Formats: sequence, structure tokens, C-alpha cells
Amino acid sequence: MPPLELVIFFRGTRKNLGLLEPDCTVAKIKEAAVNITSPYGLDSTSKIMLNATNPENKMKVALDSEFALEFLRKIHQIVGVSTLTVEVLNESVDGNASVGGQTVVGGQTVVGRQAAVGEQVVVGADKSNEDAWLSDYSDRRADSDDDDVNMEFIETEFDGAVEPKPIIDEGSEDSGDHQRGESSDLESDSDDNLSDANKEVRRLVDSSDDDVELGIVQLTNYLQQHEYKVGADGKHRLKLGHVFRDVGHFREILHKVMVRKRFAIKTVYSEPRRFVGTCKKANYPWYVSGAKLNDGTVFILREYNKNHECRLTNKTVKVTSAWVASKINGQVVVDLNVKIDILKNHVQETYSLKIGKLTLYRARAKARLEVFGDHSRGYQKLFDYVTAIHKADPGAICKVLCDAISIPNKVLFQRFFVAFPAQKNAYLNGCRPFIRVDGCHLKGKYGGVLLAVVGIDGNNEIVPLALCVCEIENTETWGWFMENLNNYLDDGRNCMVDRTDNNASECFNCWILAYRDRPCLTMLEEIRCRLMKRFTKRRNEAATWKKQLTPKVLKDLDKKNKTAQKMIVQASGDLNFQVMDRGYNPLRRFVVKLESSTCDCGYWEIVGLPCEHAMAAMGYARHQVQEYVPTCFSRQAYLTTYSVMFSPLPDQCTWEPTGRSLIDPPIVERKIGRPKKSRKRAVNEPQKEKRKFFVICSFCGGSNHNVRSCPLRPSVARSNRVRNNNFEASTTSSQPLNASQQARLRRKQAAVAKSIGSGQPAATTSETARNVLS
Repeated sequence: MPPLELVIFFRGTRKNLGLLEPDCTVAKIKEAAVNITSPYGLDSTSKIMLNATNPENKMKVALDSEFALEFLRKIHQIVGVSTLTVEVLNESVDGNASVGGQTVVGGQTVVGRQAAVGEQVVVGADKSNEDAWLSDYSDRRADSDDDDVNMEFIETEFDGAVEPKPIIDEGSEDSGDHQRGESSDLESDSDDNLSDANKEVRRLVDSSDDDVELGIVQLTNYLQQHEYKVGADGKHRLKLGHVFRDVGHFREILHKVMVRKRFAIKTVYSEPRRFVGTCKKANYPWYVSGAKLNDGTVFILREYNKNHECRLTNKTVKVTSAWVASKINGQVVVDLNVKIDILKNHVQETYSLKIGKLTLYRARAKARLEVFGDHSRGYQKLFDYVTAIHKADPGAICKVLCDAISIPNKVLFQRFFVAFPAQKNAYLNGCRPFIRVDGCHLKGKYGGVLLAVVGIDGNNEIVPLALCVCEIENTETWGWFMENLNNYLDDGRNCMVDRTDNNASECFNCWILAYRDRPCLTMLEEIRCRLMKRFTKRRNEAATWKKQLTPKVLKDLDKKNKTAQKMIVQASGDLNFQVMDRGYNPLRRFVVKLESSTCDCGYWEIVGLPCEHAMAAMGYARHQVQEYVPTCFSRQAYLTTYSVMFSPLPDQCTWEPTGRSLIDPPIVERKIGRPKKSRKRAVNEPQKEKRKFFVICSFCGGSNHNVRSCPLRPSVARSNRVRNNNFEASTTSSQPLNASQQARLRRKQAAVAKSIGSGQPAATTSETARNVLS
């Protein structure tokens, strides 16, 4: 592209300034112009104005700021002109300018010379002048063609100026349409009734591509200044001329405004290039219209009548489930299974809206998806998760088992095992030598089972040691889990425990209940984070303990000591005793050997803690109880249990990709009916109580029957009479009653006898027989 050259023109004098260098400023150009104008009394840069004219299309730019100079360079890049003529104008007292004694208003000559055909004047720095240029730089419709009207220009003497006039071919088919359009279109799209801002936006939207290309800098500035932004108070408000990304963005903001003002709209047009909406109630003036620019870059609010006269309502506002989901995210984060009634009350109290339950169900599902992710994507980054764990905790064991054979080009998830160094240290150096294993069903979209092993620390609290997610609970999956567990935690320790139930595993299953219906990766990461916080909390609590033993063990020993004080102790040397227990009738004798830490009751050998009989012997011999308690119950062992912490993991977006295939979710066969979330209880387990309710008749208000069987209804009374008559006829017949009829008759006779005993009038046998079937 050729370099840009500037030429200064004043009263017939021309001076070539040379090429427009990058360091050239408006001040330097004005100083060069003063050298020409100083003989005419214009010896200061403050007394002159500069207009740069493009000889190609007579477009004129006022050089009053560095922005205007930058605009010249943009024109040079777009149009490719090589020379720009700079006119020097004399600035008069009233703020106007003159070219050689001729007045120029706003940069356009009024007396002696009018603007040439196609000439346009642009002011760069002043925002008001910029908006005026945007409103005047084109009068052609964006969807019009050059063939609709043949525009030609003729020179007409009007104070020495050239006036543009359209020439219409009277013989063409478009002439009649154009003449008719002059009256009809002007009446419908007349600018007389529009405000200045409305005219500005209409002309901006109706501009042609050529004009937008030439005024790209001014257009960009306008779009930036009128880009839609939320108010300072956080509320959404529409204003004529607002610029949006597209029609979807416009509809989103319009919906928020509609919800805030609590009224419904009727969509007349909703297309990628335009949107028209009115008030849902007829004969109301509220109206909104938007359209895309001809180049398809942005969407502009063209017309907006914000006068809304209909009564506000909270029932007819159409809110989408996506909008409701964005408003209930906080409740879903706290409680994934938050009740629909709670969400309904929250939306009604906060936004004064009444929303149906179906919309709330869908909104809750979308909020879950937005907060916790998609279940199908919960398996994809498990390989990256394994790499991140090994990088953060080098001693961790993490294994993934997949199926890449069943379905070609797919890697199906099967099992996942994970255990951290903090858990291994807790079991080997602090926990009691006893573990509990159990499995629980996952409630997500793809099901599965979570196998877990749980240990017990010195304070009788659960310590999760390892986790495994598998497809089903069977011998194969349990074998794979126990093999990995044995390689990681086996230490060869005689176990010491006082319970044979599996309540610790049930407690762990309840502890992670809130995470069992979330995507696989989300569930594993949230369990890890909760374990990390749990280990830190317990270590900090143990640092404040003053005793040598853990609090729960001390409480248990104090309880046993009170029972031991009632026993009779007989010594046999220094370390052997026989203890008479008064809790038995008759008295029972137990032999306690402190040296071997044994008692005939067997509790001491199994649990590891002294029993009541041993406590009585220790009290008799004045021995300290701490001498006979295993080290796993000490405060130091408890601190050692939680001495190794979980290493924090970085955010998922920062994990290093392994380059391996993404893992697909397992294939699940859906059964007929609604999937059950509650487990099947064993036969010996207490069943869940059924809901108790009372039936109230809506006809008579009585209890224990409904309206269909109400005896006071005429139809029911008639059917009862017919039934009684048929039964009476059958009882008086020669045929004997069958076994069922005899049983019913006996029950009725018993009821009659009971009524006689209560003082009520008795019914006869025939009456009883007639009422058997009632």
C-alpha cells in the first residue's frame, strides 16, 4: 500500500508536508499551517482549524484531536488513498469557521459553498458530534438494493451549491411503487414522531455496508460506548440503542427485565436477525424491537416503549427452568436433594414468583448438572486424576481397570482403587489392628458399588483406609479389592476389638451419603477433601489433650473402676488375684493375672483394655492403669495416627494431560420402572415405618371410610338395601348357608351380643341376617 501524503491548502496556496510519519501529531500539522496563514493575521494555532479531505469520496475529517489523525490512518488502510488535502479554516468569534471569509458551521460550508455530493464531515473527539455523524452518515435501508431506486445527481443552482436530487424512471415498474412508498412508508416510518436517540439508532441500523466500512472507527466507538452493561445496583435495565452480542443475549437480558418487573410478553418475531415483542395483554403500549446490523456483528435495540400500564402479576411471568437453576445453585450446593417445597418458597420470597413444581424439578436437575458436572463425563479424566495423585502424593496407590475389548474404539470403566499414604500411616502406626469392610450402592446415573475398608483409632473413631469403585458387588470385585488392600496395608498384627458388628462401615456409608449420587470423579475428590479436613481437625484436637490416654478410653476405664470398687479381691502373691464379682447371683469368682494380662472373663485378651476384675486387682495392688493399657490407646499413638496429612491437589483445569484415551462410562442395562434408591432390608432388620394416615369422608365428614363407601349417600344406601334383600331371600330359602355365609352370620351375631352387653338395643336374628352383607 502506498504511503500517505498530506497537502495543506489555504486561499489558493498549497504546501506539500510530505509523508505522514508515525510520530506525526496534530500540533505539528498546525505549526506547518501557521507558516502559510501568518501573512493573513492567523499567526497562532489556536486561531485556525484543519479539515482533511479524501479526494476519492470527498469525506472530510476535522483534525482537532489525535483520534482524528488515527482515523485518517484507518481510512488510508481501508480505502488506500495516497493523498489527503488539509484545508485551513479561520475560527471566528461565534465558534464557527470560515474558508477564505466564507462561514463554515460544524465543518460544512453554508454560505458561498455547500458540501459536495457524497461529502461527509466527521468529528473524531467530540461524542455529541460523533453521534450526529452516526445519525447522518446514511439514509438507505440495510435491506435495500441499488436497483430499487436509480439515484442520480444533477447540479442545481442553490446559492452556488450542488443539490442532490433523485431521478426516477417514470416508465419503470419501481416508479409507481416508489411514489406510493413516499406516502405510505413515510407515514409508517416517519421520523417526525421519534426522538433524536431513536432516529440515531434507526439510521445506524439502516446503514449500508459501504458506509459502515468507511466509518469503521466511529462505529466501533459507538458500539463500545453503548454496549449493554448491568446497572450499578445489579439490576437489568433496557435503553434505546443498547448493543448486544446476538439475539440470544438480547432475549436473556429481556427475560431478566421481565422477571424483575413481573409482567409477561408476547413474542411476535424471534429470529436470528430480528426480535419483536409486545405486552401479553392486548391494547397496552409496551413494545420492544431489535435487529442485527447488516454485517451481522451485533444486535441493537431499535425501538423501545417502556410504558407499561397493565397490572403487575406473579403468576403469568414465563420463567425458564434454566433461569430458576441459576437462582437455586446455592441451595443445591448445600443440599443436593433439597425439597421442592423449599425451593418454591425461596423463589417466591426472593423474586415474588409462583413457579410450578415441574419447572422446579427440571431446574433442580439442571442446577445439579451445573454444580457437580455430568455423570457421563465423570469417568473421562480418571487417568489424569491418577497422574495428579501420584504427582502430589508419590506414596499413594491408585489403579484403574478398564475394558477396551467389549466395544471397539471405546474404553469402558470397570474399577478404581485408591489409598493415600496418610491412610497407610494411620493404620500401621496408630490404629487398632482391626478393619471392617463393606460396600454401598452408588445412586448416580450409571450405578455401581463403592467398597470401603474402615479402621478404628485409639479414641474409638472410624478411619477410612481405602476406597474402590466397581461395577457390581461379587466375588471377583471383592477379590480384586482385597488383593490390592493386602499389598498395601498388611503388617502381620493377634487383632484386638470388643465388637463383632459392622456398625463402623455403616457409619462411613452414612458419612458419604451426600456424595453417592454425584459423578464418579466428583465423588472421589469430595471424599478425599473431606478426609483431608478430618485428619487436620483431629490432629489439632489431640494437641490440646492433657492426659496420656484418649478421652473415650479414659471415660470407659472410669466407668469400669466404679464397678470394680464393689468387688471382693483376694491376693495370691504380688501379681495374681482372685476377684469375687457381686454382679452375679450367687457370687462368681474370676482369676486375674496382671503379669500375663489375662482374666477368666476373656475380655482383657480380646479387647486389649482391662476389664472390671482387672481394674479391681490393680486398685488393690496400687498399680497404675496406664501400665496395662496398649500403646494404641495412648495420646501419642493418636497423634501418630494423624501425623501424615493428605497432600492438596491442584484444580482440575491444571492437571497435566496423560495423552491416554478418555474413559467412557460403563454400559448399564436399565430395568423397567423407576429406579429404587433405598436398599433392601434383611429379614431380621427393622422395616421402615409406613406412613400413618386417616381416611376422612368428604361427603359426611366421618372417618375410616371415603365418599365411595359412605352409607349416607343415596346410591350406597340403595345398593345396601338390595344386597340385604338378596341375602334375606337366600337365608329363608331351603338351601343351607355355605361356610362363608355362616362365618359372616356368626360375626354379625357376635356384634349383636356385644351391643346387648353395652346396653344398646339388640337386633333380631332376621335383622342380623339381613345386615350380614351390608
